Amino acid sequence: MFHIILTGLFSGKTSIKKVIFDKIAPHEVELDKQINHEYQSHLYSFGYCKLNIIEFPSSFSYEKNAKECESFLMKCHVLIFIIDYNLSINQQTEYFKNNILPILNKYKLITLYIFIHKIDNYTKNNILQSQYNEEANKIQSFIVKTYSQFDKTLIIEEFKKNFFITSIYDFTLYEAFSTILQNLIPQNQNFSFLIDLVCKNCNIDNAYLFDIKNRFCLACSEKKKVNMFEICLNMIDFAMDMGNLYDDDEENKKRGEDSDNFDEDLDYSLEIKNFKNGLQDSKSIVFFKYVFKNLALISIINKEKYERNNLIDHNIDLLKQGIIRIFQKNEPNKTKIDLWDL
Repeated sequence: MFHIILTGLFSGKTSIKKVIFDKIAPHEVELDKQINHEYQSHLYSFGYCKLNIIEFPSSFSYEKNAKECESFLMKCHVLIFIIDYNLSINQQTEYFKNNILPILNKYKLITLYIFIHKIDNYTKNNILQSQYNEEANKIQSFIVKTYSQFDKTLIIEEFKKNFFITSIYDFTLYEAFSTILQNLIPQNQNFSFLIDLVCKNCNIDNAYLFDIKNRFCLACSEKKKVNMFEICLNMIDFAMDMGNLYDDDEENKKRGEDSDNFDEDLDYSLEIKNFKNGLQDSKSIVFFKYVFKNLALISIINKEKYERNNLIDHNIDLLKQGIIRIFQKNEPNKTKIDLWDL
């Protein structure tokens, strides 16, 4: 089980938790303005791991609350400092100095991630995007400067990779949590290695292994493109909508519950315009292949290379076998598989 702490000053911690983990629609969360003054801990169980999400209240002070939060911090793997983009940077920096740095100083194994949050419409408007980037860079610079003064051994370029611009209204939170999970899950390297083999053998441009129920990307090909994440989530929505048209599980429908195991025959493809090198008339195919236990491979391939479907299906079958064997290996030192046996 992985323990993740959310902390920040009136920064939307509760709304993040509700949207990402409780699957509540953003417009419903927005109405909930309640501010909790207690430590909130919730356990979420997925097919591949368990997450304990702990929310620290905005009133949290390390100086005053160090003892009562020690049990959480001792188990913590990841600390996410959530910055409200609309609040004063001075307030955020003071909170960082007084509460985050002392935690990192005492609990050396905790990994820090920072969400610059509540940047809405970031992905929809190019003009706004440039303005957001400028302001977000200022916030990042303040935090990096403060942290580098605290930790003289800090590798700044590596630390900057732990910053994410997020909003509850788009895909950015899912992308941020996906990156965190990829760094936590010990099998990630094995998954990525298998995906790279499939890409190489089938001339696939990019491929992503998704938890389709929770919309997290667990692994991806080495040459992934950052702008493909939204396309992948749209593909999941499309596949799930199509699957529901033919869902004969009436009991689940009546209860309004989702099945934990999707149809193994889920297999969809869509054609999209490929703007690579400015060639708007060129085409790519996005295809969705169910793999194992709510996992699916979403891949992007040039239309001209998609003709050899049998080759793709064969390699994805081998990928399925590899992933199943990885999950069946319980001991950490036996997670790797011998690809010659596939």
